[in-house]
Amino acid sequence: ISQNNLEIVNSRRESDGRPLYKSRRSAVALIRSKTASIHELKLLTAVVVDVPWEKDPCEFDKILGSILVTRTNPFVVNAHMRLNPVQAWKMRNLEQECRGAEPYQLDGVVYRDEDRRLFKLKFEPTAAVTTVTGIIEQLGRTGVITPVCEFEAVELTGATVRRATVSNVELVERELSGLGIGAKVLVSRRGDVIPHVEMVVEAAPESWIPSLVCPSCGSPSVRDGSITRCSAESGDCPGTVIGLMRKYCMELGIKGVSIGVATALVLAGIDTPARLYGMSLPWLSELTMPGDQRIGETRASGILSEIDLKTELTLGELLGSIGIPGCSKSIMEMVALRFTDADDLVTMDLEDLLAIPGIGETRARVILSFL
Repeated sequence: ISQNNLEIVNSRRESDGRPLYKSRRSAVALIRSKTASIHELKLLTAVVVDVPWEKDPCEFDKILGSILVTRTNPFVVNAHMRLNPVQAWKMRNLEQECRGAEPYQLDGVVYRDEDRRLFKLKFEPTAAVTTVTGIIEQLGRTGVITPVCEFEAVELTGATVRRATVSNVELVERELSGLGIGAKVLVSRRGDVIPHVEMVVEAAPESWIPSLVCPSCGSPSVRDGSITRCSAESGDCPGTVIGLMRKYCMELGIKGVSIGVATALVLAGIDTPARLYGMSLPWLSELTMPGDQRIGETRASGILSEIDLKTELTLGELLGSIGIPGCSKSIMEMVALRFTDADDLVTMDLEDLLAIPGIGETRARVILSFL
């Protein structure tokens, strides 16, 4: 969406008493949602590059239709210019200098070389100095505890940034000495997407010291190499169970299960994916999320409809969505190809898993233990 069109959308939203879109990236994501207004959809632009014009018109319409968002304005570009690496780098530097004047948000230059290979040259991340207001510890679904740095809001590439994950305690000790409340830090958006604390410009009066307990269940935390994790079993810590339930829903495309909904479900005893399939509408609609807000009948009905669409799964979909630690969806789909029946999972042993490409002994033992 162009800056001009974003201003038009926000002026309409302001007159209707609705919240404004804070950035072009978030505006496009929300406008493309199912509930989008047709008037807002018409303000999006789809840019299509290297269209095969030699094909017949019917085929071209089919290709174009598969690419575009419904009812957006297509802008077709046939890019025939070829660049060598030096020319491409010069163009990247030129575009970076004038990116603020462009009507669209850019994050780099893509070029094709003489052998028709595509390369992407990203712009340098924009950065700003701000003041740390707090550091909290956040629990992930695998039990890893990650420091999150909160700071005074800064504008970076069209987005308002207020917090950034700091990978682990070891990174803080090694590269961010002096981090704490009141510290001046340089913050960037790497790839114009991910907020990142680059360095401490001015140390805090008191450096941050990590706690020794899990922020969710209060169990002692333990250092595991460069990371810190909760010592409780994943099924005994509400924070990890909430994360695993969220992963299941996200991997299968079950919409509506936000972090608030997942928290309400787990606290009410829906702590395994199987239990999602036994919920009733009256019961779910009366559950209370953090902040004392009811899920409500409309939201509950939408969630149950989404779950009903996921009652028949392939073995690969199931294994890839239940959150086996350290095992990606693609890895578990390979396991499913090897064991085509769910009953085979009960009798498989270490040697069976080691025969699958990409699975070593450590990962194989994790899979066996989890299942």
